[in-house]
Amino acid sequence: MIGYPFIQDLFASIFAESKIIDGRFFIGPQWAKELNNLNIDECIANALPGKQKYPVALLMPPIQKGHFQYVDQQSKSNIEIGLLLVTPAYYTGQNVVSQPAQNNISTHTVLQTWHDMARVGKDFLRVLDQVIMKAGYQNTICISDKSVQEIIPVTEIGTDKCSGVLLRFPIQLSLTCEVEDYADTYLDDIVPPDATDSHPLHEDI
Repeated sequence: MIGYPFIQDLFASIFAESKIIDGRFFIGPQWAKELNNLNIDECIANALPGKQKYPVALLMPPIQKGHFQYVDQQSKSNIEIGLLLVTPAYYTGQNVVSQPAQNNISTHTVLQTWHDMARVGKDFLRVLDQVIMKAGYQNTICISDKSVQEIIPVTEIGTDKCSGVLLRFPIQLSLTCEVEDYADTYLDDIVPPDATDSHPLHEDI
């Protein structure tokens, strides 16, 4: 059954070709708390030696919704994706002042950083859709059109005071028909209890 690892590998393959993100795509299991410590530095040092720190894409923990009890060809897992696309508003990825004025103070605004990262997010969605089509993944994964996508500006988060956007969009994954965690004879092996109240009402509560 495909799931989180496939999503990670697919997104990583796309961000590896992004001019702005340039492969700096990581999982954020702590809901972006990673930006408050040296975890991002360590991730980049280990995965991308010699690379700059920002801009970066963080995948928030994906939320699955669906009717998982069904095992047929029509079963889908609806997953809410949250991608945090951020960079310091006043410094470039090379840690130099962004668009400096004569006094070497940045003239690049937070609003412009929102705009920059929103473009990265929109381009990612367009490329993701094209890659899915070209790879023939239409029956495996798709960008769902059952709910709208969102681009939510974020400002000065983490110790590096990063700004950018949170890109939220739904995808659908096809579920396999197999029950993987049980032996093939599970329906014969499982002995359910009688459908009676094993703890009737008593007065000494």
